[in-house]
Amino acid sequence: MLSASHSLPCSRAVGIAGAGAGIGTGIGAGGVGEGLQGLCSVGNGVRLGFRVDELRRRDGVSGIGSGGLGVGKLAFATASVSPLESVTRGGGRVHHPSRDAPRPRLMAQMSNETDEGPHLPEELDASAIPKHVAIIMDGNSRWAERRGMPASMGHEAGVRALKEVVKLSQSWGIKVLTVFAFSTENWMRPKMEVDFLMKLFESVLQNSLDSLAMENIRVHCMGDMTMLPESLRDMVAKLDEHTKNNTGLKFCIALSYSGRHDIANACQRLAAKVEAGELSSFDITETAIEEELKTSWLGDARNPDLLIRTSGEQRLSNFLLWQTAYTEFYFVDSLWPDFGASQLTEALVAYQNRNRRFGKRK
Repeated sequence: MLSASHSLPCSRAVGIAGAGAGIGTGIGAGGVGEGLQGLCSVGNGVRLGFRVDELRRRDGVSGIGSGGLGVGKLAFATASVSPLESVTRGGGRVHHPSRDAPRPRLMAQMSNETDEGPHLPEELDASAIPKHVAIIMDGNSRWAERRGMPASMGHEAGVRALKEVVKLSQSWGIKVLTVFAFSTENWMRPKMEVDFLMKLFESVLQNSLDSLAMENIRVHCMGDMTMLPESLRDMVAKLDEHTKNNTGLKFCIALSYSGRHDIANACQRLAAKVEAGELSSFDITETAIEEELKTSWLGDARNPDLLIRTSGEQRLSNFLLWQTAYTEFYFVDSLWPDFGASQLTEALVAYQNRNRRFGKRK
C-alpha cells in the first residue's frame, strides 16, 4: 500500500493515498477529472495534500479510478497553504483566506489515524459498540442525478463510501458488517444499469482480493447466486475461498438477496428434511429456521444490533426481514456516497443512547 507525496513541476503536488487497489479523485486546473488508483492533485499553482475521504464529501467533486475495497493507510502531503476549505467546479479553484500564509513542507498521516487505523471517536463507548451493523446503502443514483452525472458515477462513488465504512468497522470494533448491495427487485432496473452494476461488482471484488485478505477480513456474499453472471459467481466463490480463514471483521454482502426468499427457502429445506424423515414437524422451531437462513454462518452474531438506512427512506425493502426482529433502526438523510465517519459516528451514538429491552421491563 502506498503512502507518499511528490512535488511536481508547475507548482503542482500529488498525494498518493493507499487504499487497497485504490480509489482516487483528481482535481486540476481543468476542473473535475477522473482519478487514477488513488492519485490526487490540485492545480492552479497550489500544492495541497488532502485525504480522499474528505474530498469525496465536497459538492460537485467526483472521479473514481478502478479500485477495490481495500483497507489502507491514508496520508497527505502538506503544501504552502492551510487545509482545503472548499473546492468548486469552476476551473478547479481552491479557495482559502490564508492562501499566502507560509507553511512548512510536511509529510504526515491524518491526525486521527494510527498504523492500526482510525481512533474510536471520543463520543463512543468502546464497550457498547454494536456487534453486528447492517446497512441499506441507498441514494447512489440520486447523488449522481443532483450533480448532473450518470447513475454509474453514483454507484462508483458508493463503492468509495463502502471502502471507508469497511475500514472504520474493522478499526472501531464492529464484528460483523452486512450491506445490501443488490436486491432481487433490482433486476427490474434498466438493463444498462444492471449490466454496469454486475461489472462493477466483479471489478471491485477482483481488486479487493489481496487487500481484504491482508487486512484479515472475512468476506461472504449471500443471495440467489444463480441469477448472477457466471464470471461474477466465480469471483464471489473465489473471494469466499480466499478469505475463509480470516478472523477479523466478517463482511457480508447481500447480492441478489430477498428477505422473503430467504425465509421461504429456509422453510422449503426444513420441509424436505421432514419429508425425508430427518426431522418431525415439531422440530421446526425458530432456532431451526435461523439455522437455514443465509446469515447462519455468522453464528451468534447473525441478527443485526443496528440497521442503518441512508437517503431518508424509512423501510426495510425486503432486507433481513427475519433477522431484524429486535434490531435498532437508524435512518439518515445523507445519500450513501456522502456517508462517512461522521455519519457512522452519529448512528453509533444514537444506538448507544437507546435502551434495548427485548420485550422485558428494565
